[in-house]
Amino acid sequence: METLTFAGIEGTIKHVSEHGNYVTLQFSNRVTIIGTFSNDYRWDEVDEPHSGFIAFITYIGTDGSDTHSLFDFIAKNGGYFRKGEENPRPSKWTDFPKEIKVRGLQPQAVVDLVNYFDNQQWQAA
Repeated sequence: METLTFAGIEGTIKHVSEHGNYVTLQFSNRVTIIGTFSNDYRWDEVDEPHSGFIAFITYIGTDGSDTHSLFDFIAKNGGYFRKGEENPRPSKWTDFPKEIKVRGLQPQAVVDLVNYFDNQQWQAA
């Protein structure tokens, strides 16, 4: 499997768009991002030099029990939801029953999420 480094951590490339502009990068069963090199859809631009992405969206897997604490973390780290995206939906990009789609997180916040989940330190508030 191919990998890519993002903010100093390695993720597994799950999918690359036909044009190569978008890459689905999975860090764990709970955290996946879709990063772009061209940003044709005009996502919030956050340069991440390790990966070369100029923008990305984060998908966080949830079973529903930790949604409140995830929302607190997201708000504290500059993330947000577009109208209609604030509720967990059936998973498309993570290995959990449901996921939330988060915009605007900084790369370090994604690393913190991966580390919390990997070390089983995440606790619902």
